[in-house]
Amino acid sequence: MKMKPTTRRSTVPALSSLGFAISAIMAGCATAPPSYPALDAAHAQVSEAQSSPDVMRYDELDLKKASQLLQSADAAAQARKPAEVDYYAYMASQTARLALAIGAEKASDAHVAQGEVERQRIELAARTREAQSATVRAQVAEASAKDAQAEAQAAQAQAQQALTQAQDAEAEGHGEDCAGVVSLSEYRVLVFVAKPGHQNPLNTEDAEDTREVRSALPL
Repeated sequence: MKMKPTTRRSTVPALSSLGFAISAIMAGCATAPPSYPALDAAHAQVSEAQSSPDVMRYDELDLKKASQLLQSADAAAQARKPAEVDYYAYMASQTARLALAIGAEKASDAHVAQGEVERQRIELAARTREAQSATVRAQVAEASAKDAQAEAQAAQAQAQQALTQAQDAEAEGHGEDCAGVVSLSEYRVLVFVAKPGHQNPLNTEDAEDTREVRSALPL
């Protein structure tokens, strides 16, 4: 049995179309950029460092280096140089990690320093309060000492006044005693003169005057 010519002619165009499709796919695969996992990891690491406030504050220098190394890795990828891509990507990742570590360390140090400053401030405030309390206590003690001194001076003045009054009273009492002694002596003289049995050189009038004087003296 003979095949129909039309069937052979329809099979040839179909094979030709399939060949063109395979060629297109192969060409597309040949032009697609290769994948670099190290480069992707470097991008992620540098991005993390760039978003860290501690790195931005304390280690901008290493962050700048990491960004430059990442640009070199991207350029090597565009040039299809896998070895350079891996090298620059690795260096970029390590530098970004270093920036993160330094930023975290310096931030911790700053936190500790701030705590130390706060501790010193609290201690200074406590010492200031103690000094103020000591000053107040000294002022109170000084005032108490002045009050005690004033009281002592007042007591001394009162004692001096009492001593003066006692001396004045003693002087007045001594004067009265002396006057009494004089009167008593005069009385005894008069009595002696007036005793009988003795010759009286006085005349009669004088004797009478003497008796009058004696009668006037206090007994």
